[in-house]
Amino acid sequence: MKRKTDNYELASKNSNPIERTVITKYELAEEKDHIDVTYILASSVPNGNGALVTKEELASSQSSIIHQPLIIVPDWDNLPTGHSLEEFPKLSYGAVVVGTHISSEIAEEGEISHLKTTARVWKIRYPELAATMMALHEAGSLKFSMESRFSSQTIEGATRTLHGVQFIGSAVVDDPANPFSYALEVASKRQKKEEKIVNFEQAMQKLKEMEADIYVLVKDEVASLEKSVKDLSTDKSGLETASTTLKDTLKEANTTIDTLKEEIATMKQEKMQAELAQKQEARFTEISQFIDFKEDEVASKKEAYGKMADDVWEIVLETAKRNKKPESSSNVEFASDIKLDIKDQPKGFLDGLE
Repeated sequence: MKRKTDNYELASKNSNPIERTVITKYELAEEKDHIDVTYILASSVPNGNGALVTKEELASSQSSIIHQPLIIVPDWDNLPTGHSLEEFPKLSYGAVVVGTHISSEIAEEGEISHLKTTARVWKIRYPELAATMMALHEAGSLKFSMESRFSSQTIEGATRTLHGVQFIGSAVVDDPANPFSYALEVASKRQKKEEKIVNFEQAMQKLKEMEADIYVLVKDEVASLEKSVKDLSTDKSGLETASTTLKDTLKEANTTIDTLKEEIATMKQEKMQAELAQKQEARFTEISQFIDFKEDEVASKKEAYGKMADDVWEIVLETAKRNKKPESSSNVEFASDIKLDIKDQPKGFLDGLE
């Protein structure tokens, strides 16, 4: 066992890939000037660099992250790269402090402790970077890497246990060493999800608006079930059966609504395409009275005329009407630019000879 003193530690890119835990829980809310991102800063397991912060060390250092910066070193497309390493811990050119940490807590997951923290990103200052972070979060790819200072470390095998840890910040990165450092929650008031149907009354109202016949059938079935529930108010097993049936009916109603939405969207698309084809054909037929088109021009002309706004089409048609088609003829004729007038010409020396 060996004790060593050092200054700083950061979870840089991991040379040995670790499978990242996939989560499905997240929620979106709204704020005008910022977004709040909750994520795991550090965990009581060795990271990809072999650095270990124990449960006790996490508990004693959890408040040190408060008011510390969240940085990002973006590439040309505003995507995160890694830490600012040229003069670490001093930030080099290109690194941006996009926010600060506002809270932290210890979260237990079995035998593993996590330091969960929330960073406030200043959307009003860095709207493009904030938008990138939101997009990465939606894709499940918003990742972080801690930066810390420690007084000493104990090396045992491939593990370095850090002592006297103080967190000095965190970075949005593309490849963290801690497999648990992913975003848990993001709060932003400009990313609203479409409201889902959460109760039976809302489902019935949607069904009534979209398909009256099915609504009547479902309504009658519900009325019958409600009567059964009332009659079986003293029968626990009967109530459970009726409750299950009601849930199944709600599920069926939601499924029917989704199917109807898709069918309506398809019908609208087909109707639009049919109307466009009809408009293309009608306009081409009308303008063909005044203009001759080559065979290989027909398809492109139809498409172009069909897309024109009504006022533009009227101008094009009016112009075509002024240029009437040339009348075809099988006769051959020519005109001479020489006019001979012999009425007043003097008689030649052969005049009068027969």
